Amino acid sequence: MIEQSSVAELVRTETPEMALQEISAALPCLLIVSILDNQEVASHIQFFKRLEASVRQYGLKVCVVTPLRNPQLAELATKKLGISEFIIEPIPARNFYFKLNMMLRSIDNFRRQQDARKVTENKMVVKKLATSDRPASAAARRKSRSSARRCSA
Repeated sequence: MIEQSSVAELVRTETPEMALQEISAALPCLLIVSILDNQEVASHIQFFKRLEASVRQYGLKVCVVTPLRNPQLAELATKKLGISEFIIEPIPARNFYFKLNMMLRSIDNFRRQQDARKVTENKMVVKKLATSDRPASAAARRKSRSSARRCSA
């Protein structure tokens, strides 16, 4: 369903380095990671640590899907590494799509907020430049008037 959507694009990667490149090009975005067995846990935790700054600053949402029932891993991932969703399989498709849809909406809202911030920052810069010119020229006028008065007196 997501592959056919005009709202989202699904990109599959084979290595964490390829995933990092795709993520950095598409921020803010949604990353879905699957952990299939306990041997993959350590490498995935290292990968999540590399993503921590992107999760906290740039609106990266990470969804982990796993059949492993490990409450310590779930707590570590969600509380310390900033993972948005930690889903233990099996999960009904409807619930999974609902969670993905909510994360995609939050990404859309984050993008809108970023755009609004950029617009307000641009307005503030223009206003600061415009207002900084006026007082300086008014102050210069006052100085020239007062110096002219002193000279004539």
